[in-house]
Amino acid sequence: MENAIYGGRIDNQYDLRVLRAFIENLFNDPSLKGQKSLSNVIPVPQSGNIRDYLGMIQKVPDNDVPSLFGLPANIDRSVQRFNSNLVIQQLKQLAAVSEDELRFDK
Repeated sequence: MENAIYGGRIDNQYDLRVLRAFIENLFNDPSLKGQKSLSNVIPVPQSGNIRDYLGMIQKVPDNDVPSLFGLPANIDRSVQRFNSNLVIQQLKQLAAVSEDELRFDK
């Protein structure tokens, strides 16, 4: 699975260990037999019926819910803060360019 997910492109040994731990946590007997849910969001069907699995896949939210990855619910705040800071920096760069253009002396 690690090669299928990332195509064997992980160069950092720490990242590879994290990926392996994540895969071992998801793909184990209790999870695959439906005795343990993959997360708080995705219960694994206990039947062998493909329709049950398709129904499970359709229940997966379109947006990345932090709990789906075992992250705390407030992790979105960090992402929003990072993105906001990035936008502010870009706006400051645009403002600096505009000020320079206004100073052009004919």
